[in-house]
Amino acid sequence: MAPSIPAWRRYLRFGGPDIAADINDELAFHVEERTQALVDSGLTPEAARAQALAEFGDLGATRASLRLIDERIHRRRGTQDQLRVLGHEVRLAFRRLARQPAFTVPAVLTLGLGIAATAVAFTLLQTVVLRALPFPDANRLVFLSSPMPKIDDVWGIARHQLPYYKANVRAFEDMALYRAWEVTIPGEGTVRAERVVAANVSASIFPTLRIAPALGRVLRPEDNLARPATVVVLSHGYWMRRFGGDPGVIGRMLTVDGTSREIVGVTPPGASLPDRQVDLWLPDHIDPAAQPMNNHVRNAVARLRPGFTAADAEAQLVPLVARMDELFPSAYPNHWIRNSGFRTAVAPLRDEIVGGSVARALWILFAAVWLVLVVAVANVVNLVIVRAEATRRETAMRTALGASRSALAAHFLTEGMVIVGLGSLGALGLTLLTLRLIPALAAGTLPRLTELHLAWEGWLLSATIAGVIAIVIGMIPMAHASTDPQTLREGSRSLTASRRRLAIRNLLVVGQVALTVMLLAGAGLLIRSGMRLRAVDPGFSPAGVTTLSLALSPVVYKDYESAALLYRRLAERLEAAPGVRSVGYAEALPLAGDIGCTGVSSRAEGPQAARGRCIPLLQVSPGYFATMGISVRGQSPDWGEVTRRIGGVVVSPALAHRLWPDQDPIGQPIQCCGSGGWDRVVGVTGEVHGNSLETPPGEIAYFSIAPPDSAPTNNVPLNVFLVIKAPTVTPLTLQRLVTQALAEIDPTVPASAARPMTELVAESMANRTFMLTLLAAAAAMALVLSAVGLYGVIAYVVGQREREIGVRIAVGASGRQIGGLVIGQSLRLVALGIGLGIAGALAGTRVLTAFLYEISPTDPVVLGGVAGLVALLGLLASGLPTLRAIRTDPVIALRAD
Repeated sequence: MAPSIPAWRRYLRFGGPDIAADINDELAFHVEERTQALVDSGLTPEAARAQALAEFGDLGATRASLRLIDERIHRRRGTQDQLRVLGHEVRLAFRRLARQPAFTVPAVLTLGLGIAATAVAFTLLQTVVLRALPFPDANRLVFLSSPMPKIDDVWGIARHQLPYYKANVRAFEDMALYRAWEVTIPGEGTVRAERVVAANVSASIFPTLRIAPALGRVLRPEDNLARPATVVVLSHGYWMRRFGGDPGVIGRMLTVDGTSREIVGVTPPGASLPDRQVDLWLPDHIDPAAQPMNNHVRNAVARLRPGFTAADAEAQLVPLVARMDELFPSAYPNHWIRNSGFRTAVAPLRDEIVGGSVARALWILFAAVWLVLVVAVANVVNLVIVRAEATRRETAMRTALGASRSALAAHFLTEGMVIVGLGSLGALGLTLLTLRLIPALAAGTLPRLTELHLAWEGWLLSATIAGVIAIVIGMIPMAHASTDPQTLREGSRSLTASRRRLAIRNLLVVGQVALTVMLLAGAGLLIRSGMRLRAVDPGFSPAGVTTLSLALSPVVYKDYESAALLYRRLAERLEAAPGVRSVGYAEALPLAGDIGCTGVSSRAEGPQAARGRCIPLLQVSPGYFATMGISVRGQSPDWGEVTRRIGGVVVSPALAHRLWPDQDPIGQPIQCCGSGGWDRVVGVTGEVHGNSLETPPGEIAYFSIAPPDSAPTNNVPLNVFLVIKAPTVTPLTLQRLVTQALAEIDPTVPASAARPMTELVAESMANRTFMLTLLAAAAAMALVLSAVGLYGVIAYVVGQREREIGVRIAVGASGRQIGGLVIGQSLRLVALGIGLGIAGALAGTRVLTAFLYEISPTDPVVLGGVAGLVALLGLLASGLPTLRAIRTDPVIALRAD
């Protein structure tokens, strides 16, 4: 048996009860009832009212007495009573909702999806774009770069610029250089050799980023003068992982790339470069007395003094850069600064780390999920309206029995809060799960994912959204809380009210369809753009190619010959294995990240800035082009030529066309790095996309891994990618083959995990794919929700018109005519929604322009396809209601009324 409900529950109001008004209403009700009874017994209305008033006695005294009683009761009522009532209402709400799963389950799931999508998108936006970088006073940190508009390139900062800028730019409180790469730590005892991320930094990186040592000390300026460097600082993570957090690690020696270094300190947890986590902090060689070089390959970060902006710093750098020709003639001869348009740009560090395209993508995603939330709420509102229609008689009965509007409001709001509360619990679980998965799914596509977590701002936004939705869906049934007794007499039908509410529901469905069309149009554009990008010929064949990275010790392999010998022996071992067709090596792989550039010169005629431009340069081995499926006109060096050091350079068509536009490039002299000696061009590759499929194939020069003595490159290629063409052999098997071969040739050389080349190509489009996945998921959610909403409206209309349909069938209407009637009404709503959605898409999808590849944001194929898909969805959603209408039994329909 249900517990008794306190009589004063009907007085529950947000602003407190209006006791006097309630007593007046109650007394008037009883007088009217008694008067009506006396009239029914034969008295005139005047006589009946007079007798009724006489029977009730002194109404003023009764009213005063009741007021004193009610006020006393109200004063006794405390918080505990209110909570008890609230708990009672909540229990009743759970029971009612449990009895109506057809309403409760879709409403809770819909709200859960909508709130979770909003929370996840906001958390991503807040973490990546809105939240300050994890450094003290991060808003004062800026990033420096070297744009050169006359040669359409952007470089980093050179070492000699650090002391020059620190001494002359008043806006800089401090400035630092850094560059990260992987180094080899040899095995020791049971600990295996490993590749770890190291940062070559100026000592000023620590005061610039405000990183203090957790143990020992950080680097000092004098550490940057030693060559080779003698010290190393461990990150907290590497200290715990490799040394188990041993505080006695200070003073011990650690071998890095074959060089022994003293461990002098450990950084605190979370300390990192602005754009990357590192394991080791190594001192870069930065000597102000060293000869300046035009070698702008380092990243630079600076901390502004209070009161200065990035624009102030950039303005102060302009006259300094203009004098660099004069101050550093060995680095910038022949007016190089002026001819290249070289300058130093300063931008807030957060803008550089996040990137404009990422920020724009996350803002678009955030807007998209709000559209999904609106569609979800519209769906739930539709469900609530239907349910309110069904319970209108019950609500009218409550009102007739004395329930005040405030009591009804509390009743419906409690029910709304229960629905939203259940949806919010589901949303919380889904949000936390998604935030745990995103760092793995989006690794390498978004910055700052290590900081991703649901912060209090996300909790607050979700709670606010849930609260607003609870109030909205809780107040909707109040529109049906009529005191009109006609409601009870006519049952649940009131034609005027139904038409008004049906119009509201139709409007909601049209809005849902329109928003769905907009979301689908955005997702469709990205899908079509991605398909076009995937259809681009990269210039090589990644299928069947597996790659691993190798790292040779600079202490052991000090010259080209020793490195080339190891590469040749390893290649011969692997090529002898079953299933292996060819093997090669390269310093970098296409589409696997930016390829570094250096100065390449020729004897061709033309401006020096054009001939000496910094272009991507790779040292590759024999077998590389064949393994990667890159066509070569002419020839490429074989192992015999590599061993004899007779060189041979292969160039891309773009480089050949620029340097020798009217000549055959084969046989032309070419030089790397200002070495003074000349190599020669022996082949020209096909068009290869080096850095991205979205950009045209560019200039690139492939030098031999063992160039002639007279024309050396910058360095001996010790960190290389091994590529193996073996379509029938798994990467795991190839890795085992490589490990076994290295164990016989040189067990100190570590090899990374084997990866299919197709995986690297897919990663080159990961940013676009991740954005496409998220937007497509939002569009799919909107599509499903719209289908449910449309189905609900059409089913409701069929139910409302059941008698009319029965009459039509009774007078001879065919099933085809009845079906056409229902589907026509459905398609009118869908067509209106599609029209509005297409208009919205034409206006809104232009924000996606930066993410599209060779496709217009108003692409007619996409918009037409979306319109057709949504129209088909409308037909499908109308199927069951139409079938129900066709099968209507006119006898049953007419009796039911």
